[in-house]
Amino acid sequence: MKKKCNALVAFIIFVFCCLILFYLGKNFDIGEAMGLFLSASIATIGWIYSSHINNVSFQRSEIIKSKDHIIELLNTFFDDLVVLIHQGKTEQEIEYFITNSISSIEMKVEHLKIIFKEKQDFISDDLLMNLRDKPQDFIENYNHKVLIRNLNKLKDETLQEIEEKYKKWLKDNCDRII
Repeated sequence: MKKKCNALVAFIIFVFCCLILFYLGKNFDIGEAMGLFLSASIATIGWIYSSHINNVSFQRSEIIKSKDHIIELLNTFFDDLVVLIHQGKTEQEIEYFITNSISSIEMKVEHLKIIFKEKQDFISDDLLMNLRDKPQDFIENYNHKVLIRNLNKLKDETLQEIEEKYKKWLKDNCDRII
């Protein structure tokens, strides 16, 4: 929608420039009018191209910021989960924390999908389900050292999957014309 709007604005500016040139063309000879017309045409094409570059750059930077924010949320989630376990919180309190934290991560992922209409998911639904279920499974089979090791392993696997999907997205989208 935004691209269509930018193209429409550029076209209106172009038509306006043409009308001015034709009006001014009455006072100039054909060579001067043609020079003005070509200059306006080149400027309009430049504006359209600059607008396109701006939109693509904005989209890429927002996707990168969102991916970094998701990683930050995941790091905070795992760090806070370990702290809650060390504090000896009840299983219900930990389950409540996991549900709220993963829900906020899911919302950020959905925002990324909706706003930018990207086909690439940095976090799959299966991974989010694992983040919801596995920590609770680890807690049920409580052995403190094994629990922390399993949580760290889950954290590393999660972050690695996000980074791999990000690299794939970056590779696929860097070849696109700016």
